[in-house]
Parts: sequence; C-alpha cells; structure tokens
Amino acid sequence: MRVEELASLHQRLESDGVMFFYEGFLNEKVLSGLGNAVRSKLDGEHEDVRVARAVFSVLVEEVHNIIQHSAKYVRTHDGEDDPELRKGSVAIGKQDGHYFVASGNPVRQEEVEGLRRTLSSIQAMGRDDLKGLYRRTLHQKDAIEDQVLGLGFIEIARRAVRGFEFDFRDLDREHAYFIL
Repeated sequence: MRVEELASLHQRLESDGVMFFYEGFLNEKVLSGLGNAVRSKLDGEHEDVRVARAVFSVLVEEVHNIIQHSAKYVRTHDGEDDPELRKGSVAIGKQDGHYFVASGNPVRQEEVEGLRRTLSSIQAMGRDDLKGLYRRTLHQKDAIEDQVLGLGFIEIARRAVRGFEFDFRDLDREHAYFIL
C-alpha cells in the first residue's frame, strides 16, 4: 500500500467515525487485544456500562464468527489447515451518537443462501421473539454448528439497538464476502 492510499484510508475511516479497524488474520489472542483496547476507549469516554457491554458483546460475537467460519485461513508448512488463524475485518465506531460494530470475512458460496435465510429470519424478529429463540436454542441438548452460529447472530440482534444489516459480495465462483 502506498502512502497516498494509506492516507486516503485513514481519512475515510475518520470521516466514517471508525475508532478501531483491523484487517487480517484473527485468533483469540487478537480478539483479547481488541477487546481490551475497546474497553479502555469506552472507559475513557465514560460510556454507560450497558452500552459498553453491548458494544463489547457484539464485537466478541462478530470476531468469533470470523475465527470459526472464515473461508480464508493460514496453512501450515505441511499444507494442513490452521483453524486458529482466519482472515477477516472488523470496525468499531460511532455515528450519529450510536456505536456500530461491522465485520466481514470470506465464506464459501454454498453457505450464502443458508446464512441469508438465517439472518433474514432473525432480522425480522422483535425483541421478545429474539429472547425466546435465544433461550430455546441455548437449551437444546444437541446443539449443532448451525445452532451455535445462530446463537451469535441472535445475540448480535438482541444487542443492536438500531437493528443490523448484512450483505454478500461475490469474490469469485467459490467465495463471497460476508458483511455484517
């Protein structure tokens, strides 16, 4: 990246109210560092505890989604997949007096329709319905991966005061970029 491109990116992030932006490979250690930085920033701003908790919870869920489901990951020297390092982006900021947490990561094209159905269904629910769905999903004895993934999305929806948006952008025939 050239100097002008980096300066342009910086200006764009500033104008969009972004306080934190990370693009790269993520794991639990990176999440811990991001979480500590976000907490320090919100504490420094004397933010309401409930707001800070909601921002932190959404950050954790979105980064966990990347860590667990990104289609782009680091390969070890012998070609085996390393599930500890998955590629994605996360941004935290404030616009019009409200915080936002946005994330993106590559997913396989065959996952797009299932994700779209799950997210559209969750997006259409009211607070009481989300609370009930969260409890039912949490208490199911044989949670499968889709249900665990759904719990994260339900938690994001519960915490998002102004709702949430999502989209998929084609990267190539095999992958799309999932934006939440």
